[in-house]
Amino acid sequence: MRVKDTGGLIDTVSHIVHVGDPGSNTPPTARCTVTPASGPAGTIFTFSAASSTDGQDAAKDLLARWNWYAGGWDTDWLPITQQQTHQFNYTGEYDVRVRVKDTGALSDDATCTVRVVDESNTPPTAVLAITPSSGTITTTFTIDPTGSHDDEDSLPYLSVIFDWTDDGVYDTSWLNASQIQHVAFPNVWGDITVRMRIKDTGGLTDESAQTIHVTTPYRLFLPAIH
Repeated sequence: MRVKDTGGLIDTVSHIVHVGDPGSNTPPTARCTVTPASGPAGTIFTFSAASSTDGQDAAKDLLARWNWYAGGWDTDWLPITQQQTHQFNYTGEYDVRVRVKDTGALSDDATCTVRVVDESNTPPTAVLAITPSSGTITTTFTIDPTGSHDDEDSLPYLSVIFDWTDDGVYDTSWLNASQIQHVAFPNVWGDITVRMRIKDTGGLTDESAQTIHVTTPYRLFLPAIH
């Protein structure tokens, strides 16, 4: 771009843009994690996009930029392995957005939600009980969160969310903590860790996990080799 003033003086500036090949490149999958998920005003929240992935590029080649509030981006493009910290001064719920870009300039967005709560609130205590502790892929397991408790909120006012295989992705929406769940695992076996997060009305959370053992009811026979 060339700019000229009324006196005829000129200056120029240029920027390089990259146009990827849409036939071979696929966009990355952005993921956002935050620790802790809630806290009082002044809490230092730590955000990470390090679990983001791409079909063509290694994690070290992916870049991320962050937006703390609604509006424009608040950081430059940074390596996804570089954690970010931020403080919020007022109570409320904040959706923090991250955009992850690959070397072909394709991108994807993800959101972390944090809650800034009244400092007088205390977090709940998550208690998870699973019975039986082992079974087969046809067994229905009882997932019981009702031992959880909170100093300010009674059990029906607490919410829980479950990650059935502890893969970092929660598999349910927020459910009432007074409800017992019944779940089977027909497609996975071995040692399976079920993770539960509980949340009070002030947005404070706690987690609990339990490992169960699931086997297949079938016996596998390998052919003899002579």
